[in-house]
Amino acid sequence: MGLTENILKSLQSEELKTIEKTAFTAKTSQAKSLFDLLLKYEEEEKVAARFKKAAPKGNISVVRTQLNEILLDAIYLFHAKDIASAEVNELILLIQIFNKKSAYDVAIKLLEKALTIAHENEYFMQQIELLEIKLSLFQTRVLDNQEDKKQTLTTLKSAMLQKQNHLAFQLLLFNQMELLNKTFTIKSAEDKSGFEQIIEDDLMQNESNALSQKALIEYWIIKGQHYSITNQYDLAAASFESLLAASEKNKAIKKQRNIGLLSVAAQLVTYGYILQNVTMMEKAIKYIQAADTYSEIESIAANTFLLNSHLAYFDFTKNKEGLKNTLRDTQLLLKEKINKLKHDVASSLIIACVSGYAEFGEYDSALEVIHELNEFIFSKGRIDARVTLSFYELIAQIETGNEMVVYDTIQNFNRFLLRHDFKGEFEQVMIKFLKIISSHELEKKVALQALKDQLLALPTKSIQSQNRVLFQILQNMIESKLVGKKYHEYLQEIENNMA
Repeated sequence: MGLTENILKSLQSEELKTIEKTAFTAKTSQAKSLFDLLLKYEEEEKVAARFKKAAPKGNISVVRTQLNEILLDAIYLFHAKDIASAEVNELILLIQIFNKKSAYDVAIKLLEKALTIAHENEYFMQQIELLEIKLSLFQTRVLDNQEDKKQTLTTLKSAMLQKQNHLAFQLLLFNQMELLNKTFTIKSAEDKSGFEQIIEDDLMQNESNALSQKALIEYWIIKGQHYSITNQYDLAAASFESLLAASEKNKAIKKQRNIGLLSVAAQLVTYGYILQNVTMMEKAIKYIQAADTYSEIESIAANTFLLNSHLAYFDFTKNKEGLKNTLRDTQLLLKEKINKLKHDVASSLIIACVSGYAEFGEYDSALEVIHELNEFIFSKGRIDARVTLSFYELIAQIETGNEMVVYDTIQNFNRFLLRHDFKGEFEQVMIKFLKIISSHELEKKVALQALKDQLLALPTKSIQSQNRVLFQILQNMIESKLVGKKYHEYLQEIENNMA
């Protein structure tokens, strides 16, 4: 797939309509023909053959290059009005042009406008460039107010310091994300050391070390993610609540980080569930519901996070009808929009949907979701999400009595764990359980009880022996078999006993 196809694939319906109506002229009729063909056909051979008929004298390689330029220009124009950085960059260009023309009144007016936008949005690089332009106007005596000159120098030094400080926080966050992408659970002393090194950095010792709103946001993200990976959910929740509070102090930066902040609010719903704090959940859901969105992608994200949050909230408040309806809505959203969702978000929604169906005893629906989205799960899904979904698939197959499929899936699951270096004690317990449950052992209960005892001893060991996502699922599955019930029946019994 070439650049043109990738551009077209990324476009939303509104963008395509605008491009179709406004981007082409009589001189670009061949580009328009190629545009229409690429939207209609995926096969390169069909596109080339039909283009030759539509434009016998056209060179498809040349026209493709022309179309790329048309598309990129049109996309820029479509979005420039909504992206402050694009406006600042355009103003910088205009300031330079009017400076060369010695039209200083115009240049100065544009300069002040650009500086205001750059300052509000903490675009430090552009702010520094603009302040340097302003200093050059002092040097050439176009500007001569000495107090203004001193203030410009002070602001320039501050912007440079803020940029350096923000970069330092960005590097810490980058290193943390690299570790998180490598392993979403701490599996070794090396992993543990890597996370500790970041949180113990001098910059992370106090929020006052963040010299800008952007740096403060990075500070709270790093804190929240660290406490999350170390299972300190109360501190993770407090960090993310501080992050949302900090974002309210600057509306321009809040708009820049909108999807990320919606994600944080959704995460707070999860923490509220874990911490049994319904107020935290309701507050976070209200944040998502009230959030402004500025594009189709943001609207999809907000809807996605709201569905995910409702899954947790209805489950926590025992609203079964609300939960079932949300599961159906989630499955529909995944089928229609999965290619427009961030991979982590899609993975989380799939897990929520599959686990929800399993807990209602709708095992066929759980398997249907996994099979419908199989290509995404195993090509784009995160490793830990694949492990969780594979385990739920096994639960569903066990409970529907499909013994032949269970055996094959266990073998594939075992190979998958070994291939991705999941070789800890928890994973050994998980595989042992699957082998016991699929065997015809007469002493199954004895073996399961021994396995349960081994599992329950894991939290007293190092964090490297734990798996916070699968631990409770596996414990419930073992206990359901010890009392001779299906997975969902056992969960219902627990719920009834707690009522």
